Amino acid sequence: MGLAIFSKFFHKKKHNQTHLETPLVSLIEDYAKTKEYFFFKDLTIYHRSNSIYIPVMLFIPEIGIVLFSIKKWHYQDLLTSTLKKSAYLNDDENTLAFDNIQRFIKEKLLDIAQIEDINFMNFAILPELTSKEYQLLNDSIKNLLPQEKILFDKDTIEEIEKKLSALKTHTETYNPYKILPYLCSEYMIIHHQNISFANKDQRKFIDTSLKQVENISAQRLSGKSHTVLLKALKEKLHNPELKIAIVVPTKLHIYLLKQLLLQLIEKSCIMLDMDEFLFFTQPELLKFHAHKINKEIVSYTKVDPILFKKDIFLADLVLCDDAHVFNDEFIAYLQHIQKKHSLCFINAKEIPPTYIFEKNIFFE
Repeated sequence: MGLAIFSKFFHKKKHNQTHLETPLVSLIEDYAKTKEYFFFKDLTIYHRSNSIYIPVMLFIPEIGIVLFSIKKWHYQDLLTSTLKKSAYLNDDENTLAFDNIQRFIKEKLLDIAQIEDINFMNFAILPELTSKEYQLLNDSIKNLLPQEKILFDKDTIEEIEKKLSALKTHTETYNPYKILPYLCSEYMIIHHQNISFANKDQRKFIDTSLKQVENISAQRLSGKSHTVLLKALKEKLHNPELKIAIVVPTKLHIYLLKQLLLQLIEKSCIMLDMDEFLFFTQPELLKFHAHKINKEIVSYTKVDPILFKKDIFLADLVLCDDAHVFNDEFIAYLQHIQKKHSLCFINAKEIPPTYIFEKNIFFE
């Protein structure tokens, strides 16, 4: 598939929306864990140059995609207000924009995976309304918000299960590994043209805001390099202004990562400029630094002391793959230049791991 991949076509918008904190969201997550369903919150789905935000979503094989809209509507407000169903407008204080989200998802799945049939169910999370208060509302609101599609304040995990289980009337069972990778670009795993979905440990790393220095301990065939790229992709999609650099031991390593990144961008059908991701070997990074401070250095096989004294801004996030190959001096150098920004090593020898990746059978 040949896509014109230019970031100028991608909306330069930082996706900093966060779901409204409510115990009901935690209960949905707990329920999903007991059933081994896929649970997502603060999810942004990207397609070509557009994106759409989803506060909470479940993927249930026997149902399909369950969308949740969180509204802090109070009983007194609902008594005097008029609600409307929104088809094309964004989800705001007085609308439920399920149609808009469904349309976006359908278009993406059809465009890149030729998936035409996917079932949707919609729920409203109303953490400020009790079921007793709901009974006192007028019929127009009840028609828009049927009780069986609402999670109320003080609802239990048993009540959540009862309402969701009642939806399992669809005869078809959906395979999450044939749908979710195409829907969630930052979790797509590609190996020998086969496509799968990032596992739980990979998704946890991809979703977590990195601290100043992190280290992943990863086994062979764990998909570590792939996960590094997915992390870079997620961060760039979430904030297009973010500067990201990836440091690896060899030029061959760079070539392979760039080829994989291109595959991820094309198969996800998103608009990103490859040049916005910086790739360096050790000599290339040291030469880049020296050039920035207008210094001529004889050799770039080791870190010249001047580079510790003259700082530069390299990137908001630096990801260093196969860190065990580099010597201690270069690891210390990376820590030095990133002391005010995020840095993540993969298999650094002397840094305690904050994440552990086990062998993944998909890569065998």
